[in-house]
Amino acid sequence: MAICHENNSMYILAAEYIKSGVNFSDAFHSAHCNGEIISSDHVYDKMDIKRINLED
Repeated sequence: MAICHENNSMYILAAEYIKSGVNFSDAFHSAHCNGEIISSDHVYDKMDIKRINLED
């Protein structure tokens, strides 16, 4: 982030999710969801994100 002079914490959070094994798309969705997401993907259960299941 220092190379492009970016201080947006959402990008840093997404990078931390990617480093922990979450794929690129899920990491950026997670970083921008404000702690709650509507999804049927169980990957969000491993993170500190409240998942609203699509099947419910």
